[in-house]
Amino acid sequence: MDRWIPWVSEITNDNMVGGSLAVNYVCELLNEEGTGWNVAVISSIFRENMCNRIQKIPINHRQGEDRWSWVPDLKGVFTVKSCYKVAMAERWPGINITPGTLITVEEKFWKRIWKLPLMPKYKVFIWRVCLDILPTAGALSGRGVNIDAVCSLCGSDEESTFHALLECPRLDSVWQGAPFDLHNRIYHNSVLEWIVVEGLSWSNEQLCMTIILVYLLWNDRNAVVLEGKDQAVANCWVQVARRWEEMKDAKTLEDETVMDVGIYIGGGR
Repeated sequence: MDRWIPWVSEITNDNMVGGSLAVNYVCELLNEEGTGWNVAVISSIFRENMCNRIQKIPINHRQGEDRWSWVPDLKGVFTVKSCYKVAMAERWPGINITPGTLITVEEKFWKRIWKLPLMPKYKVFIWRVCLDILPTAGALSGRGVNIDAVCSLCGSDEESTFHALLECPRLDSVWQGAPFDLHNRIYHNSVLEWIVVEGLSWSNEQLCMTIILVYLLWNDRNAVVLEGKDQAVANCWVQVARRWEEMKDAKTLEDETVMDVGIYIGGGR
């Protein structure tokens, strides 16, 4: 029998008057209407202390039909996302991936972000993204702004940071055209969780290019939503590649300049 009595892990013979359980289902302990406990039946089966505990259990008057419930999901609903997390849990040691909670981020994650060879605007942007403080429609609506929380670009879901940058159907072609595999983004609850968990296996180049991409996607979203421009996102990766090459060239030039200055100073001693 299931553990249905609070604070009782197992019903033993010591809990029962006759020494054995005479019913198979809890519903057999209810009255005919199913609206309350049948005290006479309960008293004939269980000892007094157990009877008192059972009678304190509130009855569900809705009497809905039994249904399957998926334990890893808070709502009991089976989803590919929750199944993926169960399957991948062993690969994510020490990372809290419970739905609806903030994940635990080690200091080395942020150190890696701030040390990336990117312009400061990209680092600050991804920091804001990870903290989920972008002014999306959902966020503004939640703060009392009189605005429709639904994504104005697809109309299919509330516009959160995760939806606006990773999940919106309008961006499917962009993510499918990525030069590396990013399909597992949809299995996470937030951008932060996605980058922390999946980013463990990414090179710095992949991480940098992904950050540049989400930066461009947000700018594109603003151009459409706030300025009414008809933006095409299909060539985003071309822009990402160009900007990344420019930053790599700038970093190389900077390193060479520092080296030349060091040689000059050393030679002048």
